[in-house]
Amino acid sequence: MTVTIEDLLRWQPNSFGEDLLDNLILNILTQSNKWHLVYYNPPHGSWKSLTLVKDNYEYRQVGPKRGREKRVERMRRPDIAFQFLEGSRNCVRLFLVESKIRKEEWNKGTPTLMRSYFEGVTGFGESKGVRLVPIRHRRKRGDFVWDEIQPSDPDREWFRKIDVEYSYGFVYSIGLQSRQYDPSADESWIRSTLQRLRRPIPPLAIIGAGWVTESSEPFIMVEYSESFPADIREELEKLFSTYARRPKSIRISSFLADNY
Repeated sequence: MTVTIEDLLRWQPNSFGEDLLDNLILNILTQSNKWHLVYYNPPHGSWKSLTLVKDNYEYRQVGPKRGREKRVERMRRPDIAFQFLEGSRNCVRLFLVESKIRKEEWNKGTPTLMRSYFEGVTGFGESKGVRLVPIRHRRKRGDFVWDEIQPSDPDREWFRKIDVEYSYGFVYSIGLQSRQYDPSADESWIRSTLQRLRRPIPPLAIIGAGWVTESSEPFIMVEYSESFPADIREELEKLFSTYARRPKSIRISSFLADNY
């Protein structure tokens, strides 16, 4: 059987996995120069390298292992980590994202576990949080070659000493949906999940992502906890608006009406 380029272009997947959830969010946020990709941890992957931005420099860190099996339950390596580059220069602003195929896989402890990957957990033995590991390399933004930071250089410890502001995202798959899809059940679940958050309420965005059956185009719906930073929310809503037509909680029927 002969397969043409046109055949490949027409091909569409019949299911969407966690990797496509991650890539959707990654591609949306990297459209803006206000975001820096700290690292991407694909499904079944084990990437350890991550980068951070301070002033005109980019710093390369080695993400610590999560520890032995009994310790993994005390921290979670986010699937995607972004640094929001606007705001106070005396604070690193991180947006940590966990993605799952099913919304039922949401765990109310997820924000704390992702934060622990950066901050560490007491009594963790050989596994340290990212902030506790000295940074070894830096380069000017836009350069290609990394320079080693000497042990006596205080820049090796800057990430441990600076304030860090965390916000979180949970992304789940709505899957393939027809143009007649009714989003009310997903909207209700997102809203009720945010309402059940324990105090202090974490700055959390819950994002449902799906694809239109007839075209495989992505769409999203999103809600934020009251504690989510207003400026980061504004930036996310601006980027997400390409995939929806209602900025707070997106109604898919409106999205489809505007696009078809």
